Amino acid sequence: NTILMGGFGPQLHARGYPINADVYALIGVSRFATITSASLDSSDPDEPDVSLDSTVHLSDWTTSVTLGGEVNWTIDGDRQGFLLGITVGLEYRRHGTTRYLNKDSIDEIDGRATFTPFETRADFWLLRIGLRGGTW
Repeated sequence: NTILMGGFGPQLHARGYPINADVYALIGVSRFATITSASLDSSDPDEPDVSLDSTVHLSDWTTSVTLGGEVNWTIDGDRQGFLLGITVGLEYRRHGTTRYLNKDSIDEIDGRATFTPFETRADFWLLRIGLRGGTW
């Protein structure tokens, strides 16, 4: 399953050192898709796998709203030319009613696959934790 989201909206930034924060709101669209692919594993670890085919079984677009924020903490900014920090963010993503597949949506009848999509709200919380580094 794949979720693709795009949106636009305002962002407020509170600058500080070593901690700064952002809050934001987005309005946009989301695509929920269930995709199956097949590939052949290469027997040579230096060679890539060979992709055979890919099929989209279900794809649904819906409107979306995101409310979120993050805190960035600079751990080590004293070294000449190097920056290390941690980012922690939390988002609430609200979507309209959408159709999607999960393992209970797929059944086999007379040797053929059948799909019974779920149709529900697909809202969720997203916790992001990251390590960032860079030079200047």
